[in-house]
Amino acid sequence: MIARARAAGYRVLVVTVDIPGPTRRRRDIQSGLSVPPRFGARAVMQILSCPRWALGMARRGVPVFENLAPYFPKGSLADAADFLGQMMVGHIGPARLSRIRAAWQGPLIVKGVLHPDEAAEALALGADGVVISNHGGRQLDAAPAAPEMLPAVRDRLGDGALVLADGGVRSGLDVARMIARGADAVLIGRPFLHAAAAHPKGPAHLAAVLRAELETTMIQLGAKRLADLRGTIWRG
Repeated sequence: MIARARAAGYRVLVVTVDIPGPTRRRRDIQSGLSVPPRFGARAVMQILSCPRWALGMARRGVPVFENLAPYFPKGSLADAADFLGQMMVGHIGPARLSRIRAAWQGPLIVKGVLHPDEAAEALALGADGVVISNHGGRQLDAAPAAPEMLPAVRDRLGDGALVLADGGVRSGLDVARMIARGADAVLIGRPFLHAAAAHPKGPAHLAAVLRAELETTMIQLGAKRLADLRGTIWRG
């Protein structure tokens, strides 16, 4: 996969280290989400309530992890799910991270770090930056949120290190809070997926809303640049 990424022209590799194994996600259990999906009466009613989405799925088929599809065993969706689960099991510790670093010559980012010591170790092993993240709060319910850990990580790594943040960002205000507490930039995932599912122009609209909210927040705080947020009320 690393060789394919290099051949495709990707410049940065992100290694996620916070999924050492599958967990029981209560929200998924309550909502009935499963792989492969189970189509009961409730699921059928939900599909019928979203006709545009249902027709799109009928035309394009069930989404798959295209980057992993070449390695799936031939068989059902359940077989593919089992394969993914087996592949993700196991911590990415120093030895595995070092092997990945040796195999990838470009910038390397380690995602899923929460402790200052882990962040420092990742950089010592050759990573070019870290993403402070608790994986959206759905892997370990007791894990601290990224804003809680950002100041300690930034203090440990210093101003020159690349520190990104992820998890639970839903507004421009959330972006400002992350930057104020030590992040250089913020990653946003789920809102863009929801926006794309709602409308083809959804992601562009969401980006415009987030930018407007961030600018409004900065005006309220008297911050002319993103760097000025570091000295605001959220830093401590």
